[in-house]
Amino acid sequence: MSAHELDTLLSSPRIAVLKRDGRDLVLADERVVIKCRQPSGFADRLRSTFGRGRLARQAAGAAMLAGLGIRTATVLGAGTAEVDGTRAEVLVLERLAGQSLLRVMADGATAIEVEFDIAGAVARQLAALLMAGMYNRDHKPSNLIVSAGAGGGPAQVSIIDTVDILPIKPRAKFVEQTVRMLSALMLEPTGCACVPRRTIRRRMLRDLQRELWRLQGDAATAEAEDVMDESWEIKSSRAMWKLTDERMRKHLQRHGTAVPEVDPLGMP
Repeated sequence: MSAHELDTLLSSPRIAVLKRDGRDLVLADERVVIKCRQPSGFADRLRSTFGRGRLARQAAGAAMLAGLGIRTATVLGAGTAEVDGTRAEVLVLERLAGQSLLRVMADGATAIEVEFDIAGAVARQLAALLMAGMYNRDHKPSNLIVSAGAGGGPAQVSIIDTVDILPIKPRAKFVEQTVRMLSALMLEPTGCACVPRRTIRRRMLRDLQRELWRLQGDAATAEAEDVMDESWEIKSSRAMWKLTDERMRKHLQRHGTAVPEVDPLGMP
């Protein structure tokens, strides 16, 4: 994206502020999301100058997910520009149709069948990341966009904050990073008073285990309902549930609260 095209976007009367948090500014219209970030300190400015700043990492994370076939917002442009008289990183993304998973959780009118469908989509997303040897360090519901499938098909879930898409190293940390993402999915709604009901949480864990089993098995037979060892699934899900609760409890002991500093439900 050229400087002229960026100036045209920034000056559009349809552009509105989605979020302003310290040095970070997020703007959007119905087509695009524009993230602007002013580097803080010499090291941060140096990283931004050489294309290794936070928004550059987000662009790289989005490209990685796209390469893996995991849904995310398309990067339309990335670089640096003068914003309000200060040199800043800028990232332009397509604006995905739909709403955040957190808003879906906060909507008490969502049908149980729809919640099950979304839980399955989140489970498949997690499994795809994990089987690619990757995890998302900040896999919270406000960073996930839920949209309807083509032709009214199954729900689809996209990751919109891709700055912390990281490799699982060593591979022995597979369970640890799985639990990290599961607890991130729970902590934010806990702080926003919209914790998913236990049946939804149980369904998501079951679907996650089923998808991991399928991806590790014989693709020709793994679709069969009776392929997965049900006793293995129950034991694995119970262990994940317990480990997730323990991680959440430790977080609350350290921080005293799960309430976000900036209310994600208060943003447009």
